[in-house]
Amino acid sequence: MPVSKANPRGQTGAALTLRPLPLHGKSKLIEHYVYLSPDINMRFSLKLLQPSRLWLRSAGITVTVVLASFFLSHPGHADPLSPTDILILHSYHYGYKWTDDITKGLDDTLSQSRVPLALHVEYMDTKRVASPNYDEDLAAFYQKKFQGIRFAVIVCSDNNAVQFMASRGRTVFPGTPVVFCGFNFLRKEDLVDLKGFTGVNEEADLGAGIDLALTLHPATTTLYIINDRTPTGLRVMDRLDEIVPSYKDRVDFTFLDNLSMPDLLATLRTLSEGDLVFHTFFFRDQSGRFFEYDDSIQQIARNCPVPIYGAWDFSLENGIIGGLLTSGYFQGQAAGKLALRILDGEPVDQLPIITESPNRYMFDYQRMAAFKIRPEQLPPDSIIINKPPSLYQQYRHAVWAGIAGLILQLAIIFYLTSNIMRRRSVERTIRQNQNRLNMILETANEGFWEIDPHAVGVNVNAELCAMLHRTRTEIIGHPLYEFTDAAHQAIFKEQLAKRRHGERSQYENILLRPDGTAVHCQFNSSPLYDEAGRFTGSFAMVTDISQRKRAENTLKNREAMLRAIFESTDSGIAVIDETGHISQINNRFHQLFLHTDDLPSRDHAVTLKERLSPYLSHSAIPEAIHKPSILSSSEKSWRVRCRNGRVLDVTAYSLQCDDNHSNGYVFSFRDVTDTIRLESQLLQSQKMEALGTLTSGIAHDFNNILAAILGYTEILQYQFKHRPDALKKIARVLKASHRAKALVQQIHSFSRPQQIEPKPFRAGLIVKEVIKLLQASLPANITIKIDARTKRDTVTVDPGQIHQVLMNLCSNAVHAMRSEGGELTVILDNVRFDSSKQFMDIVLPEGDYLLLQVNDTGHGMFLGIEDKIFDPYFTTKAKGQGTGLGLSVTLGIVKNHGGAIQVKSIERQGTRFMVYLPLAEDATPDNDDTLPLLTMGNGKVFLVDDESDLIEMMKEMIHHLGYQPTAFTDSQRALAAFREKPEAFDVAILDMAMPGLSGVELAEAMRAIRPAMPIILCTGYKDQPVADPHLSKVFNRVLMKPLELHLLAEAIDRVLTSSPD
Repeated sequence: MPVSKANPRGQTGAALTLRPLPLHGKSKLIEHYVYLSPDINMRFSLKLLQPSRLWLRSAGITVTVVLASFFLSHPGHADPLSPTDILILHSYHYGYKWTDDITKGLDDTLSQSRVPLALHVEYMDTKRVASPNYDEDLAAFYQKKFQGIRFAVIVCSDNNAVQFMASRGRTVFPGTPVVFCGFNFLRKEDLVDLKGFTGVNEEADLGAGIDLALTLHPATTTLYIINDRTPTGLRVMDRLDEIVPSYKDRVDFTFLDNLSMPDLLATLRTLSEGDLVFHTFFFRDQSGRFFEYDDSIQQIARNCPVPIYGAWDFSLENGIIGGLLTSGYFQGQAAGKLALRILDGEPVDQLPIITESPNRYMFDYQRMAAFKIRPEQLPPDSIIINKPPSLYQQYRHAVWAGIAGLILQLAIIFYLTSNIMRRRSVERTIRQNQNRLNMILETANEGFWEIDPHAVGVNVNAELCAMLHRTRTEIIGHPLYEFTDAAHQAIFKEQLAKRRHGERSQYENILLRPDGTAVHCQFNSSPLYDEAGRFTGSFAMVTDISQRKRAENTLKNREAMLRAIFESTDSGIAVIDETGHISQINNRFHQLFLHTDDLPSRDHAVTLKERLSPYLSHSAIPEAIHKPSILSSSEKSWRVRCRNGRVLDVTAYSLQCDDNHSNGYVFSFRDVTDTIRLESQLLQSQKMEALGTLTSGIAHDFNNILAAILGYTEILQYQFKHRPDALKKIARVLKASHRAKALVQQIHSFSRPQQIEPKPFRAGLIVKEVIKLLQASLPANITIKIDARTKRDTVTVDPGQIHQVLMNLCSNAVHAMRSEGGELTVILDNVRFDSSKQFMDIVLPEGDYLLLQVNDTGHGMFLGIEDKIFDPYFTTKAKGQGTGLGLSVTLGIVKNHGGAIQVKSIERQGTRFMVYLPLAEDATPDNDDTLPLLTMGNGKVFLVDDESDLIEMMKEMIHHLGYQPTAFTDSQRALAAFREKPEAFDVAILDMAMPGLSGVELAEAMRAIRPAMPIILCTGYKDQPVADPHLSKVFNRVLMKPLELHLLAEAIDRVLTSSPD
C-alpha cells in the first residue's frame, strides 16, 4: 500500500497524511524507499533490532538476497496509483490514550485496504479548548484547509466530532459518508437528522461491570461510584440511575460525582474492607479543574486502599483492576471495518449502526496480584496485561537470531550452488566423515561442545542441548561466557588460556539453564589446530555431575548434622577402633574425662582404658572396655561410679557395616548423679507428703480429745471462780491445754502450709519454753544456758513458727554435740543495722533488730558445707536420722517474718546460727488471773457432732451460757428432726466431718428448708474455711476446735443479733 506521511503530531489544523505501519523495536528507525513495480511505489518504514554486529550482518545479507530475488522478478516501475483520501476527525487531542487507541485500531484495519489510502488526521482538542465560537472557527478553518480535496469517507471519534459533523460538517464536507465511533450511550433521539452517517455505539455495560466486581468480591457491602459532571459523565449517571435499583438487596451505592479532587481523595482514604470502587470518568472536578485521564485515575488509585474497577480501558494500567471495558482500539477497529465496506462500494445508508459496543473483559495482572485475584476467576477470553513474560518472550531475540542464521545459511547455500558440482566428490567424503562424527557425538552419553578461539560456540550435540535445556541455535554462535555467571567466567577464561598453550585438562564449572538452574559439569577439554598448526579453538566432552554434587552436598550436610548432634549431646561419646584406641570423642567426653599429664594430647591415639583409668578403678571399668571385641550387634549398658563419686551410665554399641565384620565401637557416658539425687529427693518428698497426711489425721483426732479437756476445764473455771486455790490448778490445766492446742496447730501446719498469724510477742518467753522442752531430753554430757542481754525482746511473729525455728536450731546443735558433749548457749541481744547488711540473699532494712543466736561447741562443718545447708533435702546426718528439711524450713520462716539468718562454723570448734528479727513495740502483758466476761443469752440451740464426748461437753457449755441445747450424733437423724420443726430452733452448731451428711451438706439442706437459719460451723480442720470459699455462703460463723467458752458465747450472740429472724 503506497503511503506518504506528513505532520505526525497534529494539533488543531495539523494533518497526518497516510500513517505508516512501523515494526516496533529498540533500535533506530531506518526508512527504505523501494520501487516495486511499474504501477506501485512502496515505502517501507522499519524498526530493526541490532542486538549484535553478527545478527545485523546476517539480517542484511538475508534482506539483500530476498530483495534481489524480488527485483529480478519485477523489472522496471511506473507512476504510483493516486491514493484515496480519508479524513479522521478526533474530538480530543494527540497523546490522549483513548484517541491514540482509536487511531491504532483504524490504522490496523485500514492497512488491509486493497487500494492506496491517504489518511488526514485532525484533532479538535475539545477537552482543553472551550469557547462559544470554537465550532464555527473550526468549520472555517477546515473549509479553507481542505478546499479542493474530496474525501471518500470521514471517520469521526467521540460525541463532539459527531455533533460537529452533524451540524457544521454537512456544509464543509457536503455529501461525504461519515463513520463515527466512541459515541457515548447512543440514544434514538441522537440519530435524528444523521442521514449519511453510520458507526459504532460506545456504551459501557455498567451492569455487567458491576456484576463482575461483586462476583469477584462477594463480601462487598458498599460500592462507591466515581463520576464527573461533564456531558459524558451525565450520560453515565443517567444509565446508572436505571440500573442501581436492581442492586438494592445486594449492595449499597455511594456516588462521588460532585467533589473536588482533594475531597474525593480524602473520602477514598477512609475506605476499608467491604468497600469497592467503580470508576467511570473524573476529568473535571467540582471546582472546574481539568485532569488528564492518567493523572486522575493515578491519584485515585494511590489514595484508595480497596479494589477499583472501571468501564473504559484508558484507566487500565493506571490503577484499576479492570472489568468489562470500553476500548478505544476496538472502537477504531469496528469503525475501520465500516469504512472499508464504504470504500468497497456499499452505500452508507445501507450500513446499520452497530449499537452493541465492542467491549472486552480486560484486566491488569499487577493489580490483580495486589488484591489476590487469580486469572482462573476471570471470565473466558479475558485480556490480561502486564503478565510476567513467557520464556519465549524473554529469549525471542535469540530464537529469531538463530532463525536468521538458518536463513543466512540457506542463502549462502543457494549462492554457492554453482560450485557444488565441482567439489562434489570432496564434499561427499567430508560429509560422510562429518556424518560419522555427528552420529558418534549425537549418540554419546556426554555433551560435546566445540568453540572457536574467542570462546564462541561452533558445534554442540543433542546431549549438551538437553543438558542445558536449550536448542542448538541458542548455543551455537554465542560465547561460552553467556552460559554461566560472572563468578565462574574466570574459570573458563583461565582454561581457554591453557588451551592456547596446548594444554589438555579436566576441570569442573557451573553452567546455567534459561530458568537460572545451575548445572554442575565436568569438562574434559583439548585444543584444536588447523593444518598449519594455528590454534582454531577447542572442544570438550561435558558430563553433568549435578546429581553427584547434590549427593556430595547431602553427605556433607548429613556429616555436619551428625557432628552437631555428636557435639551437642549431654552424653560423653567416644568412638574406638578394633584395637581399643580412641578415634573420636566429643566435647562432653573431654569434660567428663579431662587429660592428665601422663596421657598424650587429645589428638593422639590412646586407648579408652588408658583415658578412663585416672577416673575409674580397674574393677569399675566394664569388661567391654578392656576387650571391645566381646561386644555383639546389640547394645550393652552398665552403671559405674567414678573415683570422685559421680555416677555414670555407660552404653556400648558395635559399628557393623555387614553381619560379620565390626568397624569399631561407640561408648556413651551419661552423668546420672544429679538424676539419682533428684529421684531420691522426690522419694523423700513423697514420704514427707504421706507423713503430713498421717499427722493431719492424728492432729484432728487429738483436737477432738483436747476439745473435751479444754471445754470441761473452762466450765470448771467459771464454776469455781470463787475458789482461788481451785482456780490456780484449773489455770494450769488450761495453760497446758492451750500449749497442747498450739502443738496440734503446729502438727496441722506440718501437713498443710498455713498463713502465718503474726502478733507482738516477747521472744524471751518462747526461748524459756523451748529450753524447758529440751532440758528433759538432753544427754548428761550437754549443758544449756540462756544469755539474755536485751532491753527489748518484743517481735511481731507467729509464736508457733518461731518456736519451731528455735527447736530446729537447738536440735541440730544437740545432735552435733551428742557424741563428745558440750555447751549449748542461746543468746538474746539488740542490734542495729544499716541498709548495707545482707544475709542469705536478704537485704535488711535499716532499723533495730532482735538477735536470736544459737551457739554450740560441736564438731562444726567442713569447708564448703555452709553454702548447701539451707538447700532442701541436704543433710550431713546418717541415713534415717534427718530429712534435710529442717534448715530449709527455718530459712523460709525467717524470711516470711522479714528477718535474716547467718551461719558461721569452724571445723572441730563449733557452729553459730544468728537469726535477726525486726523489733516491735512492747507487747501488753496478758492478765492470766482475769476471767473473760461471758455473753449470756437464752434460746434453743440445734447441736450436731458425731463425737458423743464432745456433744456432752458442748451441751454443758451451752447450758452454762443460758441456752437450751438439742443434740444429735447422727447427721441424717438431725436433718429429719429439723425438717419436722424448722422454727423450733434459734441457732445451729454443726461439726464439719461427720458420717452420712457432712456439715456442709447438712447446712445446705437446712438452708433449703429455712434460708435465714443462723448456722455456726465448728471444725478441727484449720484450713477448711480458707480452702472452700463456699463455706462463707453456707455458715454465718466458723469456730475452730477446741472451743473456748467465751468465743462460743460471743459467736452465738453475734449470729442471733444479726439474724433477720
